[in-house]
This record gives sequence, C-alpha cells and structure tokens, in this order.
Amino acid sequence: MNVNVPFVAFAISSAVLLCSGADAYAGSKSIKKEASLVLTADGPIGASGDISVEVRGRRASMSIDVEDLPAGVYDVFIGGVNRISFTAMNRGADNGNEIEFTNRQSDVSRDCSADAEGGKAFLGFDPSGLVVEIKQNGTTLLSGIVPIIDPNDPMANMNTKEFPKQNVELPMTPVDPTTESEAEISFKSSQKGADFEVRAKGLPAGDFDIIVNNTKVANFSVNAKGKGKVRFTSRVRNTMLSAKAQGNHLPLNFDPAGATIRIVQGATDFFTATLVADALPGVAGAGEIEANLAPTGAQAGGRGDLTYETSTNLTEFDVEIEGVTPGTYDVFVDGVSVGMIVAAPSSEGVTGEIVFSSNPLASDPNEVALTFDPFGKTIQIMQAGVVILGGDFPAAP
Repeated sequence: MNVNVPFVAFAISSAVLLCSGADAYAGSKSIKKEASLVLTADGPIGASGDISVEVRGRRASMSIDVEDLPAGVYDVFIGGVNRISFTAMNRGADNGNEIEFTNRQSDVSRDCSADAEGGKAFLGFDPSGLVVEIKQNGTTLLSGIVPIIDPNDPMANMNTKEFPKQNVELPMTPVDPTTESEAEISFKSSQKGADFEVRAKGLPAGDFDIIVNNTKVANFSVNAKGKGKVRFTSRVRNTMLSAKAQGNHLPLNFDPAGATIRIVQGATDFFTATLVADALPGVAGAGEIEANLAPTGAQAGGRGDLTYETSTNLTEFDVEIEGVTPGTYDVFVDGVSVGMIVAAPSSEGVTGEIVFSSNPLASDPNEVALTFDPFGKTIQIMQAGVVILGGDFPAAP
C-alpha cells in the first residue's frame, strides 16, 4: 500500500532539481519511520546507511544517511531515477553524509545541491515503497526501501475529537497469588487525546514485556527498588520512537480497551488483566506489523515483504519474495538459517513464501514452526551464500 501524499512531480538533470510547490499531507499528526540501507555484494566493507521519512502536518521530509564510504562522488537513485549526487570525503571519525529532501520550498537550498551546507533538495515525488540505491559509476553499493507512511495509520490521522471521556484505574491480577508485588493499569481519554500506563512494584530487577492481546507492545526495566512503568500517549509530541520505556511516553498506536494485558518476563507471566473501557474510535488493536526486504543488486528486480501478525490463538511471521530467479532460497535471521523458500513462476510473476507459525498446518509445506523472535533482527534471503534480499525487522512496537 502506498501513501497518497499529493506531491508534485519534478524533473532532475544530474544534481539540479527543478523545484516547484507541493500540497499538504492529509494527516494532522507527526509520524516518522526508518529503514536500513543494505550493503550489496559490490559495496565497500564497513559502509552502512539508513532512510528516514517524517510527516508533520503540512510538512514532509526524507533523509538518507550513509557512513564510511570511500572518498568520491556517488549517485542517489530512488525508484530507478537518479535524483541527486553527493561527494563523500574522508573526515576521520565523522565520515558520513546526509542527503535531505523536503517539500517545504523555503528550506530548499538555492542550488538544490546535496553538498550545500545545510541545504536540502526538493521532495517533489512520493518516495513511499520505492527502492533507494547508492551507486558509483553505475554499480549499486547500498540498497534499501523507503518506509511507507500509511495515511490510515492511527498515529498519522488519529481523530481525538471522537475519543470518549473516561478515567479507568484497574489493579492487575498476579499469576502467583502468594506474591507481594503489585501492578495496575491507568487508561484515560478525552477529546485532547488518550493515555495508557502500566505500573508495577515489588518485581525483581530486570527487563519485562507488556503483552496486549498476545502482541508485545513494549518492554520496560524494573529498578533495584522493584519499581517500573510504561506510559503510552496519543499526543505525538510527547512520544519516543523506541519501544523501550525509559521514563518518556511511547506512541499509543493501538487501542487497549477490551484487551487482555499481561506483564511477562521470558516465558513467565507475572500479572494479567482485561481492560474494561470504552473503545477509541478509529484506532486499531495491536496485531500486525509489516516491513520490506530490499534487493542487494545480486538479482535486479527482486524484493520481499515481512508480516508479523498475532491474534488470540495464533502468531505468524510471513516472509514473501518476488521478482527473483526461480529456485530455492534460504531465510536467515541474524545470521542463523531458519527455513527455505521455493520461488516459482505464478500468475503474479516469480514468487515464493514461507510462513512461520505458532501452530503450523501439517498439510501446508510452506508453514513451519515459529521458533524465533523476529523483532529487531536482520532478515536476509540468500542463495548459494549470496545475499539476494535483506532488511531489518522493526523493534517490538
């Protein structure tokens, strides 16, 4: 799915951008997404990069950061089009380059050069889902896919004016009835927004996870005094991007009303509760997370999709590839082989899929047991030891 951001198209000749106006993004909230640039087989060892896209009301921006490239001139291809060039210079410890695009005319540098100090290029196209390639002399060295900001994302288009006014305080039930530890939930909402908090005391020091309807939505640390908490809010300016609670608020991009909330550590449940409250209109419950796999250049046109989905009784991690050469491919998670995909011609081209499931169907050869946690891990599709596709799955939301 693509974002229907009404950008105005523009033309490029070498590093010259023909700048023109752009319309506004439909949403009223700020939302940011990031993705990694994957080193291709031809890329210099040690080089890396990432892509960041942000929409804030009428403003949209994208930055491409690359590090540890040898000195020289490089081209930035987005969607197969040479958008701009930049010069990498050896600067010792600070050996990086940032290429910035914006849809705001006043922020665009006069010459639209990526090398201009503080200058930004004009974002006159919708980059969502497009392949980014860092090339030198026609050879792709780094590759990645621009994250998609969905206008239906609750954090992008949340209509808080429809939120009910409520203030719910709920003690959580300990799994061990003899424990002296305590936990409680606080859930508040009004036309100004919604806040959700889980607090615990008396737990052993360490890291714990918050599970909402079998989906991990955050983890938090309990200090030496046995206290810890996680706070979520729909008020975007107060949120962090990380799912690690460290005193600030996390984005409330799910509706906890009616959900079963658990505090767990590893395979051990400590507390549970069902939050009886009024639902937040237009906000989906926790359940599905998606990401893309970027081509490394080893096979032109290849790409992949990752989907993690959970429900009350089932959790699945789906890996799909397309546009690759027919054959067998290995799926690696943080360098460990976890399964194989057979890519074959179909009505949609050459495609292949493997589903890692908490309850795999014995009758489906494409379903295997889910024995790993994909969150925050590097996923690679390899053939004969060569990385064909790769990318990082997001950290737990």
